Amino acid sequence: MIAAALMLAATAAPSGRCALPTGWSEIAAKNPRFLVFGEEHGTRESPELVSSIACALARKGHRVLVGVELSSSGNSTLQQLWDSPVEGFAQRLEDRLPDFAHRQDGVGSEAMRGMLERLHALTREGRKIDIVAFNSNPTEEKRWANLPGQGPHEAAQAANIASAAKKNPYDYILILVGNSHAQKQPVQFRNAKYKPMAMHLASVGSVLSLGEIFGSGTAWNCILKPGPNPRSGEQIAQSDLDCGSHTTAMTSGGPVRPKTQIGLWSKAEIESQPMDDASWLSGYDGYYWFPVVHASPPVGAGALR
Repeated sequence: MIAAALMLAATAAPSGRCALPTGWSEIAAKNPRFLVFGEEHGTRESPELVSSIACALARKGHRVLVGVELSSSGNSTLQQLWDSPVEGFAQRLEDRLPDFAHRQDGVGSEAMRGMLERLHALTREGRKIDIVAFNSNPTEEKRWANLPGQGPHEAAQAANIASAAKKNPYDYILILVGNSHAQKQPVQFRNAKYKPMAMHLASVGSVLSLGEIFGSGTAWNCILKPGPNPRSGEQIAQSDLDCGSHTTAMTSGGPVRPKTQIGLWSKAEIESQPMDDASWLSGYDGYYWFPVVHASPPVGAGALR
């Protein structure tokens, strides 16, 4: 498997390192069918890491599929754009994919656009990188309407990924998704317990799931303003949300690490955490760590800067 760091050629359009992170060999040795990165939406670092890994793998001659949590309703458009020229690609993403035009929750971020722009440029060099927008829509979810809570959404996400994975003999399948979808244990939300996407995906192939952890920083997200107190199940008004760059904090998962790295949890590491942290961390096989994260604002018009 690959262990050496690789640098992105100077001719590539998007900037950034093209390298496998510290600890990659431990992940690669597991040889999972699906490698899932559970992120906190709205940071610059997670899309940059996944694009760097995909770039490094592709430059070694591997065929890579990258799954992004953009709407599957726009996947056919994304496939058309993937075959289009480098020039003007980023603008076409903005013009033709609703996620980049409207979402304010950190998914349609500048970092996500930059990741797609970078990977697309690599395909124009002849690298074997495919893309799939897998976030489900209500029509797809009807197939699993009998599942509790958010189950239909999670099952449909997994089905979209599994369908894309069958189209080519991929060496690596990298999935970037919100951290709750990446867990490998049931999630309790309000009055329902449901299986996250990663648990559904495990029925079609081995899944290795990594949770994002970091020391400090900011993320672009939407939080409830002081005052509004919506009842359970009540639709939250857009005017009640504060969408912007906010200080964020997550469990460090043990000692502070000096640089970006990736790894698997040991039983001792899980058990050494406070009870709430240990419960969350045990939902993942491992982690990817950033010393600091930075908010990435949405691409869409009207975003607060």
